[in-house]
Amino acid sequence: MKELLTYWDLSLGIMAIVLGVLKWYRFEIYKKERDDKILREGNWVFSKNDSFEYTICMLFIVLGIIFIYNRLKGNLPNIVILLKELSTY
Repeated sequence: MKELLTYWDLSLGIMAIVLGVLKWYRFEIYKKERDDKILREGNWVFSKNDSFEYTICMLFIVLGIIFIYNRLKGNLPNIVILLKELSTY
């Protein structure tokens, strides 16, 4: 049972991946609606650079994957122990 409690923080990595995917999905919907609105108005001059929003979405996904990988390989300490150490300083 103690081992199961030490791996509860894997859900944090999974939540980061899900959050990144949901933000990416919402971003794609927003981009499609924005482009349709601009085309209907006839004001299409140039395409907006959306690299920052795309980078943030991918960053959430990659950080979640790295977090899970390091936790499973043993390179990352238990999040409970890490928070206890940070709160004592």
